[in-house]
Formats: sequence, C-alpha cells, structure tokens
Amino acid sequence: MKSFLKYRFPGQSIVEKLGSFVRIENFEIANGFVVSDFLGENLYQYSESESSIAFEYEVVKPISIQKDAYLKMGQEVLEALQNNEVEKVVFSRVKTVQLSSFDLIEAFKLLEKKYPSAFVYCFQDPLLGIWLGASPENLLTVENNQAKTVSLAGTREKSSSVPWSQKEYREQEIVTEYISKELNSLGLSCIYTDLPIEEFAGPLKHLKTKISFELQNKSVAEVLGKLHPTPAVCGTPKNKAIKVIQDTEAHNRELYAGVIGYLNKNASCLYVNLRCSKWFGNEGFLFVGGGYTKDSILENEWNETENKSKTLLNVLQTIRFDQ
Repeated sequence: MKSFLKYRFPGQSIVEKLGSFVRIENFEIANGFVVSDFLGENLYQYSESESSIAFEYEVVKPISIQKDAYLKMGQEVLEALQNNEVEKVVFSRVKTVQLSSFDLIEAFKLLEKKYPSAFVYCFQDPLLGIWLGASPENLLTVENNQAKTVSLAGTREKSSSVPWSQKEYREQEIVTEYISKELNSLGLSCIYTDLPIEEFAGPLKHLKTKISFELQNKSVAEVLGKLHPTPAVCGTPKNKAIKVIQDTEAHNRELYAGVIGYLNKNASCLYVNLRCSKWFGNEGFLFVGGGYTKDSILENEWNETENKSKTLLNVLQTIRFDQ
C-alpha cells in the first residue's frame, strides 16, 4: 500500500497530501497538519513529499470487548463515581466490524458528503497505520488572534423527542465549567452562550455551548496544554479520571480522543479525534465512548456507544457491510 492523507474541514474543499507522519516534540514547534494520541504524549506532524511511500506495517489490532465485559467494566467506573473518587469519567470501548470489501478513499468520499458539518479525514501511513474519521467536536479555532472552542457533551439519537435529563445537562455543564476555568487561569476572558443549544451530528444530537475569547499574547500550544483533554473525552478531576480510564479500559486509545487538524502561527483549526476508526484490510476497529456520572445507567451508556458507532456504520453499510 502507499501513503497519503486526505481531509476536509467544514465548509472547505478537500485537501490531499503525499508524504508521511513524523514524530515531533511538542505543539510549540508544530506547523502544518498534526495528530496526537489521547494524552498528547505522542505528537505527529505530516511531512509532505513529491510522491507516496510504499509500506507494510505491523498488525497490532486494538482490543475490542463485548457487551457483558463492557457492563462489568462500566460498573467499576460507576463505583468510583459513587464513591466520590471522581465527578465524571469518559469510558470508551472498541467495536469491531467486518466488511466484505473496504475502500478507504470511497469511504472518505461518502463520509465527506454525508457529514458536511464534521471534520472528515483518512490516511494511510507507515508509522500510524490506516485511519478514517468524521469528528463533530472543534477543539480550537484561531484566526487573527480571535479564538473559539465548544463545550460538547450529552448524546441522543437525532430523532429522539425525550427531553434532555439533568444527568446530561450536568455532564455538559462540567465541560463548560472546565474550559472557562482553564482559560481564566491563562488570564483569558471567555464569552459564551448562556444556555446549551442542540447540535446535530449525523444520526446524533448533542448539547453544545459556544465559547469565544481573544488569544492575546498566549500561544496555541499554551491554550491546548490547558484545554486538552477536556472532560468531554476524559472526565474530571482530570488526573483522577485519567487513572480510572487507564485502570479500567481494555484498549490503548491510540489516536482516539487526541488532537487532529491544522496548526500554524497565523491560523489554526484543531478537532478532537472522535467517531474514528483504525483499519486492517476489511476489518475495522471503531472507537466509541460515553460520559459517566454517578447517575449513569449502564444499559443507557452501552446504547450511547452503539449510537455513536452509527456515524461511521451508517456510511459503511452502503459499501456492503457485514455484521
């Protein structure tokens, strides 16, 4: 196979690059397309070249679990919440799918058309493997010193007419409070919508608060260091939530819930790498998660991860999906 990168930001044209990812030390020196792992400990920048790179890579498949194992692990997370060890934890799992055939570029084209408001990407890379995703969550956009982000949490099927619960409102409020606090700690004042609004993302809808601020004399890297990972993909308090995740989840999150997008000194647009998948031939591994609070119901949390997998599955089903 040969290396390449394709991506499309909402409202923009598709970009295609040839080359490969190289590891860099930190966001301060980043310039171009970047992707990181969940905790930002491993950061990669795309190095362009005049041609693709032919490669084969070692098959190390993510660990996926079935419903019974998920519920057992979820119970451990719930107990930590009910014992007041943490206030919120985002617990994730991997869902495996088998296709009778899979074409990465065709899947990207279908995702790009179906989800115009999402950041959509795919790449084949000798270092990172084969990935495909369509994320609804903008982490940070900066242009001419003006910055914006969103607090996104809570998940329902798009067709649901059931009112949002207090659990879901609190889950979203936790993210908003965290972002405001972290930006304030940098001396940045936030302007945000008074009440969460509904944000539609493919087959789902979420609660969203828009947040804007002036970057002033702070760098994008400084802001990212404060914001990511937010409680929307991690939990709160952050360090305790990370420990629960590492102690409980069966898989390595790899690039799931990391930072992905374009960064430079003049303008940056970065997303959280959600609704993403890793591929080995016709076998796909979908990363999906949900926010747990002490009021969580395990069956509902399982259903939320199933619903989130539909962002990709609804498209993949059109290219001869076999469950």
